[in-house]
Amino acid sequence: MLADGGPQALVVERLANRLGATKGSFYWHFTNRAALLRAAVLAWERTATDAVITGRHTHSVRGTAVHGAPAHGTQGQAPAFSGDDSSRRDARLLLNLVWHADDAAIGPVVTRILHKRLAFHQTRGEQAGQPSEQARAHALYAHALQLGTQLLRRATGDAIPGLDGSERLLPDHLPLDPAGS
Repeated sequence: MLADGGPQALVVERLANRLGATKGSFYWHFTNRAALLRAAVLAWERTATDAVITGRHTHSVRGTAVHGAPAHGTQGQAPAFSGDDSSRRDARLLLNLVWHADDAAIGPVVTRILHKRLAFHQTRGEQAGQPSEQARAHALYAHALQLGTQLLRRATGDAIPGLDGSERLLPDHLPLDPAGS
C-alpha cells in the first residue's frame, strides 16, 4: 500500500478489509493511524535498510530468492538498493516516503534511513578505492538518480524504460562538484 500510494493510501478501513480483520481490531494494536504508519516505516527500515547493510536481507533477482548482500551489486552497490525485483518496490516506497517526509509520524525515520543508506554507499565506494569525497558524491548521485527515475516513471508511465541492471547508470568518475566547476 505504501509503495504504490504513499502514506495517504494507508487507510485503516481498507487495510482491515484487506487483512480480513475488523477496524476495531486495528485499534487494539495501534492507537491511531499515525502509530500504524510509524510502525510500518520502522519495520521497513529494519528489513530494507538495516538488514541489507548487515547482510541479513533476502532479496529477489529475476524471481529467485537470494540471501545477504554480496560484496558488489550494480556499480558496487548492495542489490537491494540497485535494481533487483525488491529494489523496484523499495525505490517506489522510498520516493513516496521522501515526498511525505514532512509528516511528523515518519519524517525523522525517513531522514535516518536516507543518512544510513548514503553512509553505506559511501563506505562501499571507499572500500572499492574511491576517495571519500568521490564516494560521497557517487552515493548522493546514485540516490538522486534512483529517486528521480522513480519520479519520472510515475509522471510518464512507460515512457521511462525499466532498468535491468545491465545499463551503466553512473560513469566511473563523476565530478565532485555537481556544477562541474
